[in-house]
Amino acid sequence: MATIAILSFRQGWNEYIMPRVFTMTNENLRPLTVGVNMLKNAGDGAAAWNIMFAGATIAIIPILIVFVCFSRYFMGGLTSGAVKG
Repeated sequence: MATIAILSFRQGWNEYIMPRVFTMTNENLRPLTVGVNMLKNAGDGAAAWNIMFAGATIAIIPILIVFVCFSRYFMGGLTSGAVKG
C-alpha cells in the first residue's frame, strides 16, 4: 500500500498536461512544474536555464522528503513479490 501511495503522490505531483489546460487563463493558479516549464518560452527568446534549474530543484524537494520518510516501505513493497520459493 505504501508503494502505491508513493507512486500515486509522485504521479500527481509531476502532472503537467491537466494543470496546464485548466490554468491557461489564470497564471496565478499554475503549479510549480507548469511554471518552471513556462520559463522556457519567456523573455527575449532565450530560455532562463538558471531559473528553470532552481525551480526544478525546489519542485523535487517534496518528492525526496516523501521518499526518504517511506523508503523502507517502498523497498519492501517492491521486493515482496520478487521472492521465489
